[in-house]
Amino acid sequence: MSHTRAETVGDELDRRTQEQPPAPAAGRVALAVLCLALLLGGFYLMGYAFEHASSVLFTLGILVSGSSFFLGMHRPGR
Repeated sequence: MSHTRAETVGDELDRRTQEQPPAPAAGRVALAVLCLALLLGGFYLMGYAFEHASSVLFTLGILVSGSSFFLGMHRPGR
């Protein structure tokens, strides 16, 4: 049985649309936004601490940035 070019392309497109992964859960999107906000907040704290010579705030900025990285990489239930 021979297929025409249009049928083959149509079948391929149908297969591609069926194999799409599901959209990410709202929780993962919220976690990504939270991690980005924490990362940028930590950078801001480090810059502010550098400007005002505060080692405590600089350390806090490093901890906040590091925790945002950890939260983004640690995916429970995976």
